[in-house]
Amino acid sequence: MRKRFQTPLLRLIVLVLLHLGSLEGLSAQVPDDLGKRSVTYENRTMTFQAMHGEVLQFFRKNPVGSVAQRVKDLEPYLSGKLTATRRRELEAKLKAISDLRERGVPITKNRKMLGALVAGLRTELERPIIVAAEDPASAGGNVATARPENQEPDVSAEKPTNAAVSARESGTASGWLTALSVVLALLAGGLGYLVYQARRIITRLRAERDTARLEMTTWKEKARSLQTNLDELKEQNSLLRNHIEELEAEEAARRQVEPLVAATEPRRGGAMSLAPELAVVEVPQVLPAPIVEFYLGLPQADGSFADQRSNEFDPSHAFYRFRLDRNGQDATFEFADHPATVTTALRQPEACLDPVCEYAQVDYGARRIFTMMPGRARKTVPDSDRWELVTKAIVRFSSN
Repeated sequence: MRKRFQTPLLRLIVLVLLHLGSLEGLSAQVPDDLGKRSVTYENRTMTFQAMHGEVLQFFRKNPVGSVAQRVKDLEPYLSGKLTATRRRELEAKLKAISDLRERGVPITKNRKMLGALVAGLRTELERPIIVAAEDPASAGGNVATARPENQEPDVSAEKPTNAAVSARESGTASGWLTALSVVLALLAGGLGYLVYQARRIITRLRAERDTARLEMTTWKEKARSLQTNLDELKEQNSLLRNHIEELEAEEAARRQVEPLVAATEPRRGGAMSLAPELAVVEVPQVLPAPIVEFYLGLPQADGSFADQRSNEFDPSHAFYRFRLDRNGQDATFEFADHPATVTTALRQPEACLDPVCEYAQVDYGARRIFTMMPGRARKTVPDSDRWELVTKAIVRFSSN
C-alpha cells in the first residue's frame, strides 16, 4: 500500500523532485524549435508558429509601414535549433520591432497581439537552454579570428569557437538556475505550509472566541431573567407582608371584641342573663346567613364595579367573582380564572386588571391567573348600584 504524506510541505517537496528528475532533463522538456512552443493569448493556447502566422496575415491585410516585413523576418528563427548566433540575431530583430512607433507610441503597446508575440519570444530566449554548437556555414563566415595575410595560423593551439564557449557558459548557468529554482520552490512550499497552519490556528481561535461570546450572552440573559424573577418575588413578598399586617390588625381587633361578644351570647336554653336579679328573657337563636356569590363584569377606571350581577358564570361578560359579607354592604372579590377571561386580560391588562389588581409583571405567555389575596369592595350607600374599591386583589400569572 502506498504511504500517504501527512503534510502539504512533504507532498510539495516530493512533487518538485519527481518533476525535476535530474538537472540534465530540464532542457529536454522544452521543444528545440521556438515555433512549436506554446503561448497563451486572451485565454487561447497556441504555438508561436500559429501566433506568428496570424500577426503576419493581419499586417499584410492592414499595412503599417514596414511591420509586415519585420514580422516576416522572424519566421526563419521559429524552426530549427537555436544557436548562440541565431539567438543574438533574433534578439536584434525583436528589438527592431519594439522600436517601431505608431502615433508616437511603441507599436507593441497599440498592437496587443504583436506585443504578446514579441514578449513571449523574449521570455523564451531568457529561458536557460543548452545551445547547440554553431555550424560554420550557418554562422555566415569563418569562425577563426582574423589574422594578417603573411602570418601562418597557429594550428598547434587552436582556440575554441565562440559557439562552444557559449554552450558551456549556457549549460553552467542553466544548472545554477535550476538549483536556485529548486531551493526557491522548497522555500515557497515551506512558507505556504506555515501560512496554511497559521490560517488554521486563526480559524480555530475565531471559533473559540465566537463560542465564548455566545456563552457569555447566554449567561447574561439568564442573569437578567433571574434578576427579574428576584424582583418579582421581592414585590410579592412586600405585598404579602402588607396583607399579613392587615390580618394581624384585624385579629387584634377581633380579640378586643370577643369578650364583649361572649358576655352577650345566649345560654343553652336560649335565655340571656344580664344580671342575677333580672328576669330571664328568651331570645330566638339566630342562624348564620348563607354565603351569597355572584359575578360582575369589568371594573371602571376608578376601580368601582357596576352592580349588574349574574348568579351564573358567563365568560363573555363575567370577569370577577364576588362573595357578599353578612352585613350585605361589604364583599370580597377575585379574578374569575377561565381561558376566555385570561385571554382578554392579557390582551387588555390596563382595562381588565390594573384598576382593581396588583401584580409583579404581565406574563403574556401565561395560561392562568390565580388570585393570591382577594380584594375588598363596599357599598357606601345601601341601595347604591355601584361597588366602591376598598383594597385591590393580588394576582399571579402562571404558564401551567
